[in-house]
Amino acid sequence: MPPKSEPESFVQRIGALPKGPGVSLDAALKPSLDHEAELRSLFATDRANPRLRDPYAGLIDLFNAPGAVRATRARVVADEQDLSAKYVMPLPNKRRRAEGAPATVADLDEFKKNWAIFTEGSLSQLADWSNVVVAGGSVLACVSPLPDHVKKSKRAVRKYFHSEAYPSSDIDLFLYGLTPEQAEKKINAIYEAISDTVPWEVTCIRTKHTVSIHCQYPYRPIQIVLRLYQSPAEILAGFDVDAPCIAFDGDRVWASPRAVVSLMNQSNTIDVTRRSPSYEVRLAKYAARGFEIHVPTLRRHDIDPTIYERSMARITGLARLLALETFSSKISRMNFLSSRRELRGRPWIASPPLRGHRTYRNDLKGDASFGGLETNDYDIATLHIPYGPGWTARRIEKLIYTNDLKMNSTFNPKNKDRRLHRHPAFFGTSEECLEDCCGECPEPETEQDRALQESEGDKYLHGRISFIQENPGRQSISGSFNPIDAGEWSEEAYVTETTKFFSAVSRNDTETLNNMIEKKAGINCRDYVGRTPLHVAILSGAVEAAVILIDAGARMTARLADGRAALHLAAGLGQTSTVRKILERSALNAEQAKLAAEKGEGETVSESGGEESRQTSEPGLFADAVDLGAPEEDEEDTPDVVDLNVADWDLAFTPLAYAILSGSVSTTEEMLAAGADPKEILRSGRTRRPALLPLSLTRFIADDSAACDMARLLIKNGVSSSALTTPESGGTVFHQTVSAKRVKLVETLLQCDPNARIALNFPRITSPWGGIACSPLATSVDANDPAMATLLLAHGARLSTTEEDINQVNEISGSSSYRTISACRPLHIAVAQWDNFAELLLLLDGSLDGNVAAPGLKEQTLLDWVRDARALQEGQEAGSAKTLAVDTSSTGWSRRLAELEVELHKSVEAQKAKAQDQHKFNINVTNKARSEYFARLEDILTSQGAKTWAELNSLPVVEPATASAGMKSQPDPGYRWLGAPHQAPPSYQHALFDALYEACFAGDQAKILQLCMRTKGKNQSPLQIATTRLHECVRGNN
Repeated sequence: MPPKSEPESFVQRIGALPKGPGVSLDAALKPSLDHEAELRSLFATDRANPRLRDPYAGLIDLFNAPGAVRATRARVVADEQDLSAKYVMPLPNKRRRAEGAPATVADLDEFKKNWAIFTEGSLSQLADWSNVVVAGGSVLACVSPLPDHVKKSKRAVRKYFHSEAYPSSDIDLFLYGLTPEQAEKKINAIYEAISDTVPWEVTCIRTKHTVSIHCQYPYRPIQIVLRLYQSPAEILAGFDVDAPCIAFDGDRVWASPRAVVSLMNQSNTIDVTRRSPSYEVRLAKYAARGFEIHVPTLRRHDIDPTIYERSMARITGLARLLALETFSSKISRMNFLSSRRELRGRPWIASPPLRGHRTYRNDLKGDASFGGLETNDYDIATLHIPYGPGWTARRIEKLIYTNDLKMNSTFNPKNKDRRLHRHPAFFGTSEECLEDCCGECPEPETEQDRALQESEGDKYLHGRISFIQENPGRQSISGSFNPIDAGEWSEEAYVTETTKFFSAVSRNDTETLNNMIEKKAGINCRDYVGRTPLHVAILSGAVEAAVILIDAGARMTARLADGRAALHLAAGLGQTSTVRKILERSALNAEQAKLAAEKGEGETVSESGGEESRQTSEPGLFADAVDLGAPEEDEEDTPDVVDLNVADWDLAFTPLAYAILSGSVSTTEEMLAAGADPKEILRSGRTRRPALLPLSLTRFIADDSAACDMARLLIKNGVSSSALTTPESGGTVFHQTVSAKRVKLVETLLQCDPNARIALNFPRITSPWGGIACSPLATSVDANDPAMATLLLAHGARLSTTEEDINQVNEISGSSSYRTISACRPLHIAVAQWDNFAELLLLLDGSLDGNVAAPGLKEQTLLDWVRDARALQEGQEAGSAKTLAVDTSSTGWSRRLAELEVELHKSVEAQKAKAQDQHKFNINVTNKARSEYFARLEDILTSQGAKTWAELNSLPVVEPATASAGMKSQPDPGYRWLGAPHQAPPSYQHALFDALYEACFAGDQAKILQLCMRTKGKNQSPLQIATTRLHECVRGNN
């Protein structure tokens, strides 16, 4: 008797297992796994080996095998903890099959019936199935038993396949035993068979690794993998996940032993020797289809909680799988990150639009992909072909054509200085797709072009179709692996043993720390909140420990969750010696990196690094990691060189900004001496916080003396308080400091900064679209800060804002000159607030403000307003109490009730009367004080010759300064801006326009150039020539 084959032995081992739930299948499967590993090795190294002659070596004819291999062997779940102890994404009880229940459909006929519904008969006209098999999720879908509620009709089965269970699944075809020429003929035959079957238009699309045939929903895309295999055994041996290792050759269904076991116990077991770039994502996809993930070495109590906050593009292995278990969608991950930010007290950030992968309406692939991730190893990430209702063949062709035009357009910024084309896909008939559909692709001429074409060769098409026949080690094609051990696969998921090490650091125990470093302790490991030992040393004030860690090579650029690195922490705590040490070590690292680069020993991208770079290009959760608020990642492969001007992620503060906030002049001097930029604008687009300048941070230093010393140091290094933090509104550092009521600091700025005089009268606009212009003096009066106002007046602050000031703000900000802006006078603010400071302002320059109408007042001067306010205060009186009498016509209980109500009313009114007396007294005192206040103002105004509106009726009233022509301060000269006929130039430019017209009339070119061109050394703005003068009749009508 010939020896039994391995599939027969496997079936026999399964049949010999004891009955009942909870029986392990591992022992029965182990010899089959070893046999498959031997076959994989032979396929890669000795393809002519006699053991490979059988095309179905190691495979089981599923529906010709005993029923024991198609019966469920259920897992026994003791409790809720046991459910997920060694399993990721465990199945709920309602999705678990009972012990002995069918693990597959009953027979081959039922499979073919499901297959016809699943494929909508699109392959029914393929008469010759030789050298072709269908494998993967589509076959698994038809093999798996259907729920009872869908078995009642074909309509229910169709709805289940297309809407509930597998709405976006493709049909993957594999070719084997063919030469490239034969494979091309087979592709054409498959295309013709599908075109003859499907009643709609069909298109063929070729990408770098596949040829796919698309029609329209509900006909699924049929994908032919452009790799020539030796046999179906080689095809299934190349699958990374157990469950889809099933193939259909048109006649029979073949399955590998590991797929059979996966069907029997509804799980996929981790095998890191088969790991591909999308391994964890594919495991998650099949977990959603009813296959939980068995991780024998899982230790949930040791899981690092920070993996859930890290970018999906950066974590790998078990850490990525656990993150996918927690976040099934972008929205769930975004909500989790937002809650973590709130828990940590980090600033709120606006949720950005979900990016990274364009979504299309009715795209089932985009909707059904697990967490928004592509799980197809064959295709590229630069092109996503939608599938769903409304997506016809012609619409898909148009999408690909438009995408190709955009990618190769000369207007595309990515194509600057680029000659080579980028074609992610070709489309047409199958014969057209096999050829070079472009025909105009330039050949590389330089070494740079050749290197670029080689680097992009795995993404873009060039020339005729080509097949992959042998490429062991390639990771982006199913069948090639990146084998690693279980420790490497799970190392990112667990927290290392760091308690003793961090304890020594926080205690500044240098002896213990040195001993542990000598024993190769992880100096860059992190604790449960994501801190490295160097972070802990700085935060604990352990300066000696920090120096030891830096000398030992601790990574200085590692960041906390909010983006602060070691330099940010040390600068913020004023640790000058630590800052100096970090800067010295950074300079040494930079020098070493420079020398290594010169010698050609710089860092290069390893094989594993290549996989990482491909993973970062995946769409969905990977691309959205940062936009959703996740902590950004450290570039651990780059040299550990500190960037002095790098900002943290939450506040966008540089190390210099933290040094300033600490109030430590010595630390700030160290930073400036090392080259930190004191003029760096601190913008934070994520939190929508207004921009800041380093000098403006001095107002947050609590100690006045330290704040003044810091301001002197920054001014000495070239910083100016007249710098604009918000150019659109004219807000200067000086104005911000005035608003903060830091009198000593403002005095220091006026004494030490020559440019402070410029900012002394420079207004700030309340809105980018117009509004009120407030000078620093007006701001101090509004804040009821007489000390600040007195200081500003002593240094020459003006009592009014001129049109020249407002026009200067418009010019600097680049805002429209047509926006309406009214000036707010300090006197009006003081009067409105009943501030005694108004008397001082009137005495200083009453002639200027006495006859000025405040903004919003119609036909009233300030004297009118003061008199009206005084009359209003004197006319206020407190109200009288309400009385209540008993109805004498009532009798009995109603009269008694009325008497009780009267007594209660009198008691309440007595209390109210007492309170009202006090309130009336307070009102009278207040009204008397205000009346006296307005009387004094009236006396001052009249003594200085102020007039009422009636007295000035025949004279022009001086209006507040305005940049709008709508508020006329002088007779209209008839000048208007072209394009804005209702807007006029500022009044102070009217005489200049008269001179310009005269120069044009006289032909004085020198005068014209003087008025219309900016002159060096002069602050006068050039006139806009887009101005016209209205005719007298038009002005009369206006």
